[in-house]
Amino acid sequence: MGEATDALWARIRSQEEAHRQTGDVSSLDTAIALCRQLLAEAGEESSWELKGLFELGSLYADRFSLTDDAADAKEAVSARRQVIARLDSDSSDYALCLADLIISLMDLFSLTARQAELDEAVSLGRAAVAELDPECVGYDWLLGHLGNACLSRFARVGDTVDLEDAVALFRKARDAAEDELARELACCLLGEALVTRFEIDGRGEDLTDAVTAYRQALEASLDDGESASSHGLEGLFAALADNTDAGRGDEVHRLATALLTRYNRFGHRADLDDAITAARHALGATPPDHPERAARAGRCFHLLLARADWQDWVKPSDLDDVITLVRHELTCMASGDPARPSFLAVLRASLLRRNARDHDPADLDEAIGASCETVELSTTPEDIDPMFFGGIAVMATDLAACLDKATDLDRTVRELRRALASLPSGTGRKQRHGWSAAAGNQVRVASSLAAALGERYLRTGDPEDRRQAVALAWRAVHTESATPAQRVAAARRGTRWAATAGEWDVAADLLAFSVSLMPRLTPYTWYRESRVTNLLFTSGVPRDAVAAAVRAGRPGEAVRLAEQGRGVLISQDLSIGRDLSVLREQNPGLAAQWTRLHLQRVRAERALQRLSSDVYAEFTETLDAIRALPALGHFASPSEPSALPELLAESEAGPVVLVNVSDYGSHALILAPGGVRTVELPEVTPETVHEQAGMLMAAGTNTGADPDTHLLAQRVSASVLAWLWDRVTGPVLDSLGLTDPPAPGHPWPRIWWVPTGMLALMPLHAAGDGRQNALDRVVSGYAPTINALRRARRRPPGPRPPHLLAVTMPQTPGASPLPGAAEEARMLATHVRRIEVLSGEKATYERVRARLPKSTWVHFACHTEGTTADTFEKTCSCTTTRRIRSLSPTWGH
Repeated sequence: MGEATDALWARIRSQEEAHRQTGDVSSLDTAIALCRQLLAEAGEESSWELKGLFELGSLYADRFSLTDDAADAKEAVSARRQVIARLDSDSSDYALCLADLIISLMDLFSLTARQAELDEAVSLGRAAVAELDPECVGYDWLLGHLGNACLSRFARVGDTVDLEDAVALFRKARDAAEDELARELACCLLGEALVTRFEIDGRGEDLTDAVTAYRQALEASLDDGESASSHGLEGLFAALADNTDAGRGDEVHRLATALLTRYNRFGHRADLDDAITAARHALGATPPDHPERAARAGRCFHLLLARADWQDWVKPSDLDDVITLVRHELTCMASGDPARPSFLAVLRASLLRRNARDHDPADLDEAIGASCETVELSTTPEDIDPMFFGGIAVMATDLAACLDKATDLDRTVRELRRALASLPSGTGRKQRHGWSAAAGNQVRVASSLAAALGERYLRTGDPEDRRQAVALAWRAVHTESATPAQRVAAARRGTRWAATAGEWDVAADLLAFSVSLMPRLTPYTWYRESRVTNLLFTSGVPRDAVAAAVRAGRPGEAVRLAEQGRGVLISQDLSIGRDLSVLREQNPGLAAQWTRLHLQRVRAERALQRLSSDVYAEFTETLDAIRALPALGHFASPSEPSALPELLAESEAGPVVLVNVSDYGSHALILAPGGVRTVELPEVTPETVHEQAGMLMAAGTNTGADPDTHLLAQRVSASVLAWLWDRVTGPVLDSLGLTDPPAPGHPWPRIWWVPTGMLALMPLHAAGDGRQNALDRVVSGYAPTINALRRARRRPPGPRPPHLLAVTMPQTPGASPLPGAAEEARMLATHVRRIEVLSGEKATYERVRARLPKSTWVHFACHTEGTTADTFEKTCSCTTTRRIRSLSPTWGH
């Protein structure tokens, strides 16, 4: 019996080795049959039984990895259950065998989606971790695979206990890892869990820890002694390039994604730089035929274009790099590749953007070629994005303008008229949101014709061309079955031509209609990036609408338009933050389902993948079900603007001043109990505000530099403050009659500023020219919108007595000292009975976060960080609001 069993075992191992050498599944089939023969001949009492069951489980698991056959997964689970049943928990192999069973249970769950396998994996793992000696062999693997099971169950059920356990288990697995592979796996999974937890509750420190974890995963393959402290990101990648086992495109891609998420969260330029570095290396480590090649190239495009958006930190090469990179990818890509149309769209958009910068007709010509190829790749007209129809004609119009060929412009008008007349008049087949491709084509071509007529009007001065351009814009705007984006684009073009003739009522009506369409650009079922992109497309529309309404003599409407057009996304986020606790109380199951689907959507968006139609349908149905519940009808929807009388009521405690900057004119709209009046700001334009804001930001970065640079920064700051006083703050205060400090014994007047655009980064309250300043006349406050001020004032008082939290940083590394910070806290203590001061090293993020829910007011005396990047986010106060909400989830509710 012994010799026969040994021979049988040798044949099993020989077949295993043959499979490893050739990858032939038939070798595994033979090995499995031999292993079953061995078990049958050895009997239950044989010492071979445990060895044979362990081998059988491994063989079935290996075959499952090749076949995805549920029968193989079930057999692997069965064999490995028998191994665990026969092993003592103090066996040296127990932890490794249990980790194998958890892996097979997860494999089976991936096919059946049955909760039972997931629950068994978590239950077995938790019991073992609680009993086993942490020093036992395989304990690190057991921790990692148990953490993975917990994370998978959280994704399915939405119970945050599983998520917290997963994070803790991955941390322990990383620290306990005894080999490179175990540490690498634990670090990768820890990064994934931390990013997931950030998506749930917005903990900024989780992003930082996730970035660290992904870097540690990459460093795991380096020689002993090499660590994060010895490598910058470029150095780390250089070290990995020298390591023959380090072709880790997946890990580098995860690091790039985490850095991008942190950049989107905090807006730090260094994170964007590092994300670009990581994304480029991830793409370089990805073979041309890799299934993720297109997604990783797309991530590089996105990041480089994001950095090109930094208007105060210009990197002309980024746009050039995108064009070079996408050209290379298109050259290497098969003509039938499904990603080709989207790459052509990136090339087209980037070339148009560079043409706007460099005015090179060759870029326009290539953009037209990219658009034509996109149309040719579509099998039927309805497969073509409606935005492409007429787009080629628009670019031809622009090309004609660049080349100064009036005959080409005339021909463009004739061809567009012919195209518009030939398009079907019906709305055609409706798409998912009720929009029609046929209607989109009509709107696109009509808008293109309006653009061509408008361009010809600017050349010839023919008023008939202008009249027809405006009429075509109205036609497009009121095409209900066209997309909101198409209608907004048409309105903006019509406004341009109406404004040139001083027809401000027409311009105001067109732009007011555009503002009313903005919430329809951001349905919550869309990815956030798509919603942001759509609103970026409308950037400036609310400010232009306000200016047009003022010039049309409708200041009250201007105020409502400002409120309606600002903060669309943040009001969606606040709606969810405010209402999610209500949903959990009313229907915990629906709340868990929402959390699960929301996470699926976030992960798909991060991976640049589309949601399946089934998941999208479930997400939409869940959202509809939530909105059908009492008090949740506006869940994940922008709030409706308040009526003008309600907004005017906020001025009873002092005037509220909305400062609007637009190419159509800049104004201060002063809300007082008697109504709205305007102050023209003739020397304030978007360009001048951008210039001054950039100067102020640059000066702020030099506060900790050498004395000469610091002195220059102070002079620049003083110059900007004087500009603000002369052009904005001074004229407003003069108009209000606030020309001197209040008399002794009289209360100080109050004023609330609601700045828009880049003015939101400017210290209107501190404006002054050295002889007079705002601080000597009024007490200033700020609000992102008047509705935000209204909500804050109507927040019910808490049950505890009023309490002030003062956070002071007299010394900040890398920044100039603030000697007045401590004095501010002492002064506040003389006016407020209950005050707590966190100063210096005690003013940590964690302590501030813990104190905020218990505080009625908070006073910060410290440096702040702002940028002129991502004007849209700053205009909507999204970055600031997110940061405050991450400190205290109850704020804004």
